[in-house]
Amino acid sequence: EGEQRRFARLITDLASRRRVLYDRHLHFVDFAQLGSNSLRPVYINMLREPLSMQVSAFYFWRDCICRTHKPFCRAAWQPSNSSPLCSTGVDAVYASVEPQPAVGTITRYFCGQAAVCKVADPAPAAARRAALARALHNLRHRYLWVGVLERLADSLQLLTLQLPSFFGGLDVAAASRAHVRPVDSSAYPPAQPETLSKLARESANDLTVYRHALQLLECRLLHCASSADGGASGR
Repeated sequence: EGEQRRFARLITDLASRRRVLYDRHLHFVDFAQLGSNSLRPVYINMLREPLSMQVSAFYFWRDCICRTHKPFCRAAWQPSNSSPLCSTGVDAVYASVEPQPAVGTITRYFCGQAAVCKVADPAPAAARRAALARALHNLRHRYLWVGVLERLADSLQLLTLQLPSFFGGLDVAAASRAHVRPVDSSAYPPAQPETLSKLARESANDLTVYRHALQLLECRLLHCASSADGGASGR
């Protein structure tokens, strides 16, 4: 809680001097629960389809550990280049895995700082349900904008309508193409159906959050499109 209060003070101080867009990987922090009634920051986030994210994350960490040797990877684990991991794909790893449902990485981000959001995996079913319920509540009520990578152009279009003072001048067509790798440029093979099935069991909560984010995106796009002539937020 001390770290949360320091963060709240930092944002409050920054916001007292100017409008600020603060970019950080952050599990949701409820300012009201910290006694900050004068400031309620607007939260935004971007999601990726959870199974694709999991596969990509595996190869990111494998390459980071075995090839690029970034400092944060070395701090986590320091195998030699001859480690079997360095020549192993995600399918080989999951061939021997008996998947267990997890709270979920995405779910934890939206769930926030409550004790139920931090329960270690493998978490009991009741804890997973409680974390998911809290995450879905925050997704719906505490985040102004949640984009979806697989719907990037639509997501950015919504962003220009919901936060026009920050993003109203964004060239959506150009931005939706920038920094996006071609679909066939991945250096790793796609995961096999058996692997994806196991990942789906592990990521059940995250898949639910993702589906709700897609539904919310559609709903907000329809609302903003119908009110674009005079009703979009001036944030």
